[in-house]
Amino acid sequence: TLAAGAGGSELERARAVWSRRFGTAPQSLSERARQARFLQSRGFSSEVIREVLRGLPGEEEASRHCIDALFDGFRGSVLERGRTLTISPC
Repeated sequence: TLAAGAGGSELERARAVWSRRFGTAPQSLSERARQARFLQSRGFSSEVIREVLRGLPGEEEASRHCIDALFDGFRGSVLERGRTLTISPC
């Protein structure tokens, strides 16, 4: 995966991949979840994905809480049990 590529930190690589694919901050929770799933499919850790999405312009505290809840679900449902995660709004 791109996450395993040489050069730069995992966070720097994740930001570069995100920038090439999306380039603009998500405008909804569903778009944020889509961007997070994309980065996860590229092999980035949930902590790195959280930092990439937190570092976007216009990020608000409420959205940060939703990101945390989203990744708690990823760890509990997707990563440990291999199931599809259904995300409900915060």
